[in-house]
Amino acid sequence: MSRFLATAAMVVGGIALAATGVGAVASAGLLGSAASTAGTATFAFVQTAATVAKVAGFAAAALMATSALTAPKASSGGSPEQWKAEPNAGIDVVFGDAYNGGHIVYRQAYGSTNKYQSIVTEWSLGPVQSLDTLYIDQIARGVVGQIVDVPNRGFVLEARQLGQCPEPAALSLAGTSPYGWSGAHRLSGKAATMMRFEYDTKGKNTQTSMPTCGWRGKGVLCYDPRKDSTYPGGDGPQRAADQSTWAWSDNPYVVALTWCLGWRQNGKLAAGVGLPISGIIVDNFVEGANVATINGWRVGGVKSTLDDKWDVLTDILQAGAGEPLRLGAMLGCIVSTPRVSLATIDRDALAQGEVSIVAMQARRDRINALVPRYWSEQISTDPQSGVTTTTWAEVPAEPIIVAEHVAADGRQVRKEASFPLVQCFAGEEPKQVATLARYAIENAREFGPINLPLKIRWIGYKPGDVVTIDYPEGGLIDQDVMLLTRSLDAGSGIVTVTARSETAAKHAYALAQTAVPPVSPGLPANAWAFEAPGAPAYAVTAGSADTATSAEEAATAEKLGGTYAADDIAALIERVRKLENPPA
Repeated sequence: MSRFLATAAMVVGGIALAATGVGAVASAGLLGSAASTAGTATFAFVQTAATVAKVAGFAAAALMATSALTAPKASSGGSPEQWKAEPNAGIDVVFGDAYNGGHIVYRQAYGSTNKYQSIVTEWSLGPVQSLDTLYIDQIARGVVGQIVDVPNRGFVLEARQLGQCPEPAALSLAGTSPYGWSGAHRLSGKAATMMRFEYDTKGKNTQTSMPTCGWRGKGVLCYDPRKDSTYPGGDGPQRAADQSTWAWSDNPYVVALTWCLGWRQNGKLAAGVGLPISGIIVDNFVEGANVATINGWRVGGVKSTLDDKWDVLTDILQAGAGEPLRLGAMLGCIVSTPRVSLATIDRDALAQGEVSIVAMQARRDRINALVPRYWSEQISTDPQSGVTTTTWAEVPAEPIIVAEHVAADGRQVRKEASFPLVQCFAGEEPKQVATLARYAIENAREFGPINLPLKIRWIGYKPGDVVTIDYPEGGLIDQDVMLLTRSLDAGSGIVTVTARSETAAKHAYALAQTAVPPVSPGLPANAWAFEAPGAPAYAVTAGSADTATSAEEAATAEKLGGTYAADDIAALIERVRKLENPPA
């Protein structure tokens, strides 16, 4: 049996209800009252001020979710490529495999004529997996024992610690200890280094100026439920409540889950959100971790304990094409991946309340070109001296421009987005950030938010689930959507969800499995239209003898004003009757 499309959507531009017979249908109670804001169609079955406020809140949350992947984030932790001395700085947290200059926490000159200078640097919250490479003036230096392999060997010494808590001993170097530094200065829980430089302006072989330093290494240890035998489907010794069982990871969702748990030292939260495992939707992060593993997505970089916790979580998940979400008091996430619709929401599923549908994203947000910025390791060799230097910098990738979207929009709408925890090592192509940029473009073109009041039986569906909406009055016919929020009104038993459209074809395009982007979704341009999809055996015009077997069918066909197969008319009449006489 074929279907038809009944749309009463006032979209941006003020589309009017102009089709034949629409006024009569609307006045008969088909739509109740229709109130429009810019780009939003609202269908009121029972309209109250409280419901309006609730819908507005959900709309704001959904709009934030749709723009999360392209919104640049600010950081208060400073730039990781700098070796910095900031007394009010927070503690750096190094994720994945990354370079960081760290924070100088102690600096002391001593010895005759102050020829020695010792510097202690906090590199990251600990424990970390490893501190691998020391860079002095952007040149990788080997370290044998405590002796740094530099010209004038022996005039630079270094010692390292990985941040055990408690640390068994304080950092120390051979020879005289600097003033004020003792065995009590252990910096427990901090991955750190101590360096000593020897200076002598009258000598020929010693340091004469202060170099710049930085370190590359593998950062904080994380909890992976997939390696926890107490988690359903997990296998391994890791436990959420025992940090000594955690292991290093550069998987965005494993790092994000651990950020939600937080790293604790001496029973106190040192970094992260600090949620109990019961306050986290672990399944969301496991799904995301599996997708990231398949796609080869990594996270790496530096954040600070002074950074906003939600922004840090957003940046971590951004590296894996994900977004954070709240479900009541619980924290979860959504990963961009192909999904199967779990159920169909039709008019019988709706409870009394307002249905609000934003027909499409605002023109300025419906981007079709994106310039992604990411952190890049750049290695260069001086042809004359043969010296190889390594630098880290945030650089723009090649613009991702979707020509088909540009043609459909009539102009190029370009934005620049920062992916602060996406890295590309020397010799690698920036494939990950290109994939994330394509996802950002396609997600920005999904329409919504779609706010629906549902009956209590829908309480089992949660954010991240994909369902199909068959709601002709709102222009949604077999439209797949992703749920973004869900709430329950305990008094009425109404489950209110917010959703956005979900286009299945975008995943193959974003993952470079096809070069053809999907057509951007949206409500039909017609304010009121009936559609009889499918391929009928034959089609006849309204009012013909073959179609109009009764006066009612003839009147209906004339009202619809289209061409339909004979066996469609009865179905169309039944749908119109339901619309004009909605159930209580």
